[in-house]
Amino acid sequence: MNAMNERRVWFWRACCATLSLLCACAAVMADFTDEFQSALKLFGESKHAEASVQFAALAVRAPTAGSKSVSLRYAVLSAISAKQLAKAEELLAQIPRESTKKLCRMNLLLAQRQPQELVKCFKDENLTEWSDVHVYDALMARGQAFRSLRQFAEALKDFAKAEEFATTPNKQTHVLNLAGSVLIESGEDGRALTVYRRMKGISSLKGYGIINDAIISAARILAKQGKYKEALREMDGITPAISGYWHARPFIVRAEIHAAQGRKAEAIENYNKALQSAPDDLRGSIQAALEKLR
Repeated sequence: MNAMNERRVWFWRACCATLSLLCACAAVMADFTDEFQSALKLFGESKHAEASVQFAALAVRAPTAGSKSVSLRYAVLSAISAKQLAKAEELLAQIPRESTKKLCRMNLLLAQRQPQELVKCFKDENLTEWSDVHVYDALMARGQAFRSLRQFAEALKDFAKAEEFATTPNKQTHVLNLAGSVLIESGEDGRALTVYRRMKGISSLKGYGIINDAIISAARILAKQGKYKEALREMDGITPAISGYWHARPFIVRAEIHAAQGRKAEAIENYNKALQSAPDDLRGSIQAALEKLR
């Protein structure tokens, strides 16, 4: 009985020790998560230098290799945004997860305006084999490098593949917007128009600036093709705001379309509407456009 009692005591002590350890780990993880969210808030508020310091400190005591990699990734991104490129280089060398380290290298090369080096390093890499959380961002980074080098076909391939890995409407809209810009740069206005209309169809983002930009881009393509009525119908998809940038810009684009038609009175009317509640940084260009028409 004594031996059996000793085993029972040992068993319960082991259970208690394990439970205490699990509780301690949970508390550490909770503290880490709270501080990570605090650092993310700094990042979202564009306090990049402070965010980089906080993420780097979190990486030192991260409970797992994965959480360390994520912390260092944000530390690198924050340092890049703060234009602390040497610091970003130092931080990315500490990242344990290889795909995270490579992605940060891509981000840094773009910030250093070295798209040729990025393509040289990653052109033949199958980015879809990376950790799922990095595939979209890696394809976007390489696509932007190809775009900078005017290798438009390769850029479009990466953007098309990135769309397959876009997990949110925001990500899908972002990649489509870049693809549309590349198509315009490469002289493929017809394909660009299709892309911008696809963006317009993302109903959950209707009214957001990036969707309004897509509508404006589509309208300008149609006006360039001489399809002025269709361009103006396209602009009906934007409801001007009461004041500010998105009050003025829709009226400015309508004025440009009317001016291209030779309908001077309608162009002047729309420029005047834009001027009524335009932000200061747009007023000068609107006044200059009005002067040219008068």
